[in-house]
Amino acid sequence: MNNPRAVKQVYLPPFPYEKALANIDTALGYFSIGFLPQTKEYRAKMRAGKTNNEHVNYVMAESLGSVESNAPPQRNGVVAKLFSLLPSEFLLGAIRHMTSTFDYSHCEMAFLLKDRSVLRSDKVNVISVAIHADVGVFMAPRKFHEEYEWHHVTCNETQMKAILFFAYQEQGKRFSAELMSKSVVNPGPDDRSVYFCSHFTMACLEFLPNPVFHFNRANAQTIDDIYAMVTSEEVRAKNVSSIPQAQSIALFGETQPDAVYVERPTKKEEELKKNATRKKV
Repeated sequence: MNNPRAVKQVYLPPFPYEKALANIDTALGYFSIGFLPQTKEYRAKMRAGKTNNEHVNYVMAESLGSVESNAPPQRNGVVAKLFSLLPSEFLLGAIRHMTSTFDYSHCEMAFLLKDRSVLRSDKVNVISVAIHADVGVFMAPRKFHEEYEWHHVTCNETQMKAILFFAYQEQGKRFSAELMSKSVVNPGPDDRSVYFCSHFTMACLEFLPNPVFHFNRANAQTIDDIYAMVTSEEVRAKNVSSIPQAQSIALFGETQPDAVYVERPTKKEEELKKNATRKKV
């Protein structure tokens, strides 16, 4: 099984923490988490191995094909050993199918720039805090991605600064497809020497007081898991309930009013509404 394309990971110059504090609106009361939906067409390409991210699936399959001798004895250790006996092509097919079942393929955070920030322009309105396969953990100015589904999570100024300082310190740490595969079959201690997107997002969310964000095995959380947490009734009750219209237009434009996710019902709420019966008068 040959990896068709290995991504060369490069290092970006770290974004200074002092520059983040000088430009991000830390008193805003919330930051945003964006989830990139997987379309039906992309799912089909993923199962067929025709995406630009196929190298990640290959690395995951290869790492599942080796016995994790250094891993602690978890309850799924037998599963890990079983994977070591399976043919590599079978594992690759299983990984393709598994990743194609996720509703979302990526998640990242965004912190709104101050109105008078020197970084702000028509093309830049946030500082992105995320991890990508080619650059690892990074902080960088950019514009909200309109194709993402955005959720706005409340936090106070101290909590936001703590998240930003943690992200500042973690800049340059590598993306790991091996850790993604390990989290599937044998999650262990969260040493945070490497990350993948939901793993890094979870590490940042642990600075918030809500108990739902505190887990000892954060490396086992998928993107869909993070989405379920952020959209849970417990968290939504403390989320930003509305965003001023002028601010919404400034972020997403007048043609994208639905890009700001605030009161859209979750899947669970939609299902409850669908199954609800009308009361007899």
